[in-house]
Amino acid sequence: MVSTNEGSYTAPAEEVSFAGLLFDLDGTIIDSTDAVVKHWHQIGEEIGVDPNVILQTSHGRRSIDVLKIISPEKANWEYVCEVEGQIPTRYGADATEILGARALCDSLSTTTPPVPWAIVTSGTAPLANGWLRILKLPAPEHFVTAESVANGKPDPQGYVMGAESLKLDPKGLLVLEDSPAGIKAGKAAGCRVLGVATTHTAKEVKEAGADWVVEDLRSVVVARVGEKGGVVLKISCGVNKNIAPTLAPQTRTTPLHTRLIRAKQLAYKAVIRNIGNILKDASLEQPLLRISAFEGVPLLFFQMLLTARKSVLPLNARLRPEVL
Repeated sequence: MVSTNEGSYTAPAEEVSFAGLLFDLDGTIIDSTDAVVKHWHQIGEEIGVDPNVILQTSHGRRSIDVLKIISPEKANWEYVCEVEGQIPTRYGADATEILGARALCDSLSTTTPPVPWAIVTSGTAPLANGWLRILKLPAPEHFVTAESVANGKPDPQGYVMGAESLKLDPKGLLVLEDSPAGIKAGKAAGCRVLGVATTHTAKEVKEAGADWVVEDLRSVVVARVGEKGGVVLKISCGVNKNIAPTLAPQTRTTPLHTRLIRAKQLAYKAVIRNIGNILKDASLEQPLLRISAFEGVPLLFFQMLLTARKSVLPLNARLRPEVL
């Protein structure tokens, strides 16, 4: 296991057997950060919502879940698949592959027999297939995409379905993930998890429950085909930077933990500026943002305010953009 102390650290390489592999896509195989930022700026302008507000909470979440908050009328799979399918074509030059991803995926596909592997992503099928096509990366036979599941990560449903698609026991599978939500989903599905410290610090990745932590996929190499099928991987744990992100030299993105702090600040400011109206106007219950989706403001905080007029905040409420 890798240490999570600040500075450089490594752990001895080890060989581990797996029946198959389940990959996250964005942040694990590819880096589409700049493309996604441009995409949400475009969507924000179209629907009249500040794109920067959207970006505070959109990372690692399904687009349909984001749209349920900011523009419920567009929260349908037809619209989401259409706009996500355009991202690779419009912004293909803004994406790149995670170091080591191509070599690892190529190795899995070209061994004899091929190693079972699949992609489990929060993106839609048009988005996932589009990125692999644009970047000319190997594609697995099996995908689990956003529209395949009722609940996104950290719910384990996606990885459970990934294991089912490979017809393998989750206990024998390795999940490769970059986000704490995805790591938790993989562990909850019963898989072992390798955390890639691209979008989060190694400490955050480790604390989410990753069994191994690496800086990128150059640290994961196919050693040989397993004696009973599957694969033996050589995992060289080691991360040289304690502060994320370092997806690629040209990547410029704010770490998730910073975005969440800013999101929390925005939510509190919105409430504080409108306390008077909240306390006296019951009609303002509906425009308030659904707390669990915003990932920032404690429900108790709102309940204390609303109790003053004997009202309860509905969890399916929504915050109007103009409140911010």
